[in-house]
Amino acid sequence: MSSFTCVSPLALVARAKGYRVVLVVPDKMSTEKVLHLKALGAQVHITRSDVGKGHPEYYQDYAARLAKETPGAFYSDQFNNPANPLAHETSTGPEIWAQCGHDLDAIVVGVGSAGTLTGLTRFFRRVHPPLAFVLADPVGSILCDYVQTGKYGAAGSWTGRAAAGRGDAPHATGRGDAPHAAGRSDASG
Repeated sequence: MSSFTCVSPLALVARAKGYRVVLVVPDKMSTEKVLHLKALGAQVHITRSDVGKGHPEYYQDYAARLAKETPGAFYSDQFNNPANPLAHETSTGPEIWAQCGHDLDAIVVGVGSAGTLTGLTRFFRRVHPPLAFVLADPVGSILCDYVQTGKYGAAGSWTGRAAAGRGDAPHATGRGDAPHAAGRSDASG
C-alpha cells in the first residue's frame, strides 16, 4: 500500500464494516495523514522511503509479505491491481466528462500509482481523443523528467515528502499517458 487516496478510504470502509485493517506506508507520508489513519482504527506500519524494490523494508514488498504471512488477509496491491485504473476508466472519467458538459480541453493530474491517469486516458482516448493530459509532479521526482525527456532522472526532493513523487516509476505510467509535465515545488502554490 501507500497512496493516501487509497488507504484512507480503505480505513474508512474497514471501520464502518468492523474489519481489521493493516496499512503499510512509507515514512514520507505526513504525520497528519498517519494520525488520520490511526484515528480511523487502522494499524499502520511505517517503512523506509530510502530503499528500493527488493529491500525487505520497501513498502510494497513489506505489504505483500505481511499479507502473505497473515491468515485471511487481502492485499489490495494498488500499484499492480487492474481494478485501480478500471475504476477510473469506468467511473471517474465518465463523471468528469458529464460534469464538464462534454467540453474539456485538458486534465492536470498527479501520479502516485498511475491508476487515475491510466484509467482517465483510456476513457478519454475513446470519447475525446484531443484531450490533453498534464502531469503535475513535485520538483525532483523522476516522472516529470521522464515525460519531458523519455529518460529517468535521479530521484531528488521527493524524499521525505508526502507527494506523489517516487523513486521508481509506476508501471502504468508512460509518455503517451501524459505528454506534458510540469514540475511543481511546495512554494509554487
